[in-house]
Amino acid sequence: MLQLESILPKIPSTNTLLITNTHKPDARNKSVKLLLEYAQVTEFPLIPQWQTQALIQQARTLVDEVGVTLTTDAYKVLIDYTGNHTRLIFTELEKLKTYALGKTVNGVMVKELVSESAANSLQLANTIRLGNIPQALEFGDRLINCNEPALKITATLTTTFRTWLTVKQMIITGCQDDNTITQLADVKNPKRLYYIRQEVANCCGNKLKNSLKMLLELELMLKSGVDEKLALQTQIIKLCS
Repeated sequence: MLQLESILPKIPSTNTLLITNTHKPDARNKSVKLLLEYAQVTEFPLIPQWQTQALIQQARTLVDEVGVTLTTDAYKVLIDYTGNHTRLIFTELEKLKTYALGKTVNGVMVKELVSESAANSLQLANTIRLGNIPQALEFGDRLINCNEPALKITATLTTTFRTWLTVKQMIITGCQDDNTITQLADVKNPKRLYYIRQEVANCCGNKLKNSLKMLLELELMLKSGVDEKLALQTQIIKLCS
């Protein structure tokens, strides 16, 4: 602490200190208080994977910085492939700019050039919820091709469907208290409840219950040594149907 007190006044005001943290720094901490005396703080919170529109808006900002033009479908593919990895998005946009040579980048070009590193089980869960078998199978294959363990995929799907079912049941019973719903559904980020309500608005409670049964079947199949890609494909079709 004493060393920090002696160093901070000597640092030029033009310098930038980058701090990476999984949690917001505690303003009550003495070191944090001292930093705030000498520094202007700008936060860059990580956008959750489920906030697709926010991720696309962030990509639009980065596109302006890089100086490349993307079509609407290109943005969607870019986010599907890179997720919320800001640095990766910036790198891939630089690559697309070099390749495009001033032309507008479309979705096909993004698929051909961008490294697929962010296929995630939440995308798969949403596609299953919508009953889109071809797209769900595509997401499943992409996850397996990205070396995502099938049991981990199943665990994420199970958690997601259990959350949807809990929120749906609370809505059906007439519960309007968001705090109660988030606690029972184990929703870590209360802001996400708004999106979950939209996701389950047209869902059938019984279908969500049956989905959990099918996911349990999938877990048993995988633990029994069945080919994980075949097992995943089989249950995805059943879940979507």
